[in-house]
Amino acid sequence: MQGFMKALILSLFIALTPLLLPNAVEAFDYTNDYGTWTYDYIYTIHATNAEITGYSGSGGALIIPDTVPYVFSDHHAIAVTSIGGTAPLFTDSATSAVASVIIPSGIVNVGSLTFNYCRMLTNIDIPEGVTNIGNSAFQYCIKLSSVVIPSSVTRIGDFAFGQCIGLSSVCFRGNAPTTIGTSIFSLDPVSVVYYLFGTTGWPPTLGGKNTVLWNPQAQFTAMESGQLSFNITGPTNATIVVEASDNLSNYGWIPVSTNILTNGVSSFSDSQWNNYSGRFYRFRSP
Repeated sequence: MQGFMKALILSLFIALTPLLLPNAVEAFDYTNDYGTWTYDYIYTIHATNAEITGYSGSGGALIIPDTVPYVFSDHHAIAVTSIGGTAPLFTDSATSAVASVIIPSGIVNVGSLTFNYCRMLTNIDIPEGVTNIGNSAFQYCIKLSSVVIPSSVTRIGDFAFGQCIGLSSVCFRGNAPTTIGTSIFSLDPVSVVYYLFGTTGWPPTLGGKNTVLWNPQAQFTAMESGQLSFNITGPTNATIVVEASDNLSNYGWIPVSTNILTNGVSSFSDSQWNNYSGRFYRFRSP
């Protein structure tokens, strides 16, 4: 009877304890629209999701997987919703080798220190769905030149982009985050952060940088001698990249000009315009 009670108590304890499996280190193939790769990740599996807490590969162009193997269940994989925790994601050798990162759409949390000291990181794709960018998440990413913050982000932690000495362009797609940490752009050369028309909550400054409405527009279109010309107006001294496409269905956008809006205006002309049956243009930040 006593043995039976001990077994019953143990069974109840297992049933009531939240499922948190030990960190797993495993090489696995990851396949998405971009292709198939084999990566080494360190991850923690929770009851309904997984958190990637480390990476032991060689770096380069990195695509964070949206699922990891769930070897303790009949399920083949479990969704990743968080990357990083309270320590850098990469080893010391990898921080100097990671050049670009694509984060999958299922991620909601980029933890503290995740990309800290990734000195070769030049491009980061933060998807819609991310709500938190943790403390020092991108601090000392000295080659990161631009970043777009998705509309889903509600919190940016202390020094999140601090000491990114190459950062020259920051744009927010949504409303101002409700929680802003200390010195999020500390020592960054970027002078303004842009926000989009129709968004709300923007103070005059954010993280010590002036906030400016991103509203470039094409005006005074003219066609002369087979050349299309127009003026671009918008934020004073903003850098605008003009992209062109002759087919909107295949997303074949290519950059054709980079313009600085001195005193809020710059002229653009396209000598190749007459070579196409139709050509479309759009503006973006660098």
